[in-house]
Amino acid sequence: MGKLSFKKLLTLLLLIQFLCVVASASSTKEANALLKWKATFENQTKSRLSSWTLVSPNATNSKPLILDLDENQLNGTIPSEISQCQSLNELALYSNSLDGQIPTSLGNLSNLVRLYLNNNSLSGSIPVEMGNLTNLIELYLDTNHLTSLIPSSFGNFTKLIVLHAFDNQLSGLIPEELGNLKCLEHLSLYSNNLFSSIPASLGSLMNLNYLHLYGNQLFGPIPKELGNLKSLTDLELSVNQLNGSLPPSFGNLINLEILYLLQNQLSRSSPQEIRNLMKLLLLQLDTNQFIGPPPNICQGGSLACFSASNKNLTGNIPKGLKNCTGLGSCPNLSSLLVARNNITGTIPPEIGNVTQLQSLDLSSNNLVEKIPKTLRKLTTLIKVNLSDNQLFDVIPPEIGLLTNLESLDLFSNRVRQLDLSHNSLRGEIPPRMSHLESLERLNLSYNSPNSFEEMRGLLYVDISDNQLKGLIHESKAFQDVAMLQGNNGLCDNVQGFPPRDLFEDRSKDSRLISRPISGGMTLKN
Repeated sequence: MGKLSFKKLLTLLLLIQFLCVVASASSTKEANALLKWKATFENQTKSRLSSWTLVSPNATNSKPLILDLDENQLNGTIPSEISQCQSLNELALYSNSLDGQIPTSLGNLSNLVRLYLNNNSLSGSIPVEMGNLTNLIELYLDTNHLTSLIPSSFGNFTKLIVLHAFDNQLSGLIPEELGNLKCLEHLSLYSNNLFSSIPASLGSLMNLNYLHLYGNQLFGPIPKELGNLKSLTDLELSVNQLNGSLPPSFGNLINLEILYLLQNQLSRSSPQEIRNLMKLLLLQLDTNQFIGPPPNICQGGSLACFSASNKNLTGNIPKGLKNCTGLGSCPNLSSLLVARNNITGTIPPEIGNVTQLQSLDLSSNNLVEKIPKTLRKLTTLIKVNLSDNQLFDVIPPEIGLLTNLESLDLFSNRVRQLDLSHNSLRGEIPPRMSHLESLERLNLSYNSPNSFEEMRGLLYVDISDNQLKGLIHESKAFQDVAMLQGNNGLCDNVQGFPPRDLFEDRSKDSRLISRPISGGMTLKN
């Protein structure tokens, strides 16, 4: 269907207005008017236009009247005359290019049950008169450019189940009157400029399933009354300025599956109440000011993602994470991210029981001793970051069994031995490996690297069965002939390899490109 301006739409609506008046406001007459409107559209089969039919010549006004024009490339403003269709039960204008303000006359559609204005370019304030739509059960205003306040008259929506006004530019307070919406199940006000505390009255919304307030400028403590919302499954308060401690009443949210609190100023002790949330799937506590040990997160066994980076967590990894009732009871955990804390102690071997783990980040803590061999069980691992700890000794060769591993970061530890043999490594060895200052033994056999950088501390290196070319470095680590086999392009005064002067002659060949690498080898592609 071609693009339809609201200038044409206004003309059609005036026709509807006339027909609605002369036909004693009969729903059948209004439907016939809408069918005449439909006949003017270029594509009768696009979107939901094909569903615009009159069921029977004897249809009565018991049928709900629905005006569905979503995704029809409409532009211009919403004409105020649309309010003349008093029998409308549902008005769907979402996913068009409508702009301008919402007409105040929309508040006259007293029979309206569902109103969809989302995903347009509507601007200006939300009319107070919309509070007259007391029969609404669904209201979608999201993804527009609406400004100013949320009207307190929204407290009249006592039948409302869904209220979406996210991704606008709304400001000011969250009205206390929203606590009157006892039937409300979904409340999404995220990504606005709301500047207030969270009203305690929201704790009266006993049917609420989703509460999304993230990405605003909310401040003050989280009201303890939110702990009354036992139907809540998804609570997202991230990216605000909330402070104080997590209310103990949060332990009552027994149906909660998603809890996002990251990027606030929440403080005091780490929220141990979380251990009561047996159905929790996703938990994000990053970038707050919690102190003390990490919360015991695996009581229910459902958790899939836990992140608590950029905080002040201290002490050992909790006992609940070290025994078979801890990490081992989190079979669905796919992401464990607790970087940049002050966690001490060892990495528990029971981590090998978390067989669905894909991302593990324990970097920038104070973890000590060896990396557990049980890591080999985590065959789904894609990314591991253990950098900036005090891990030492040998990297277990079992890491080579992690066939899905794409990233392994051990920077700034005291690793003495690293075995990366029998993989498909190619290209340059990352410069960060030069920061493994304690590294003495490196096995890169059966790979295809093409450069080394600053590996001066090596005492032993196995680079056999690669495709390396160029000069062999003078370091003792590279003088064991057995560790250099399978690299036919190497040259130097090492027994079994061509002399250095032969390499210098061959380097004149334009097909061979070489460059010296300080502390390593000269390699060719």
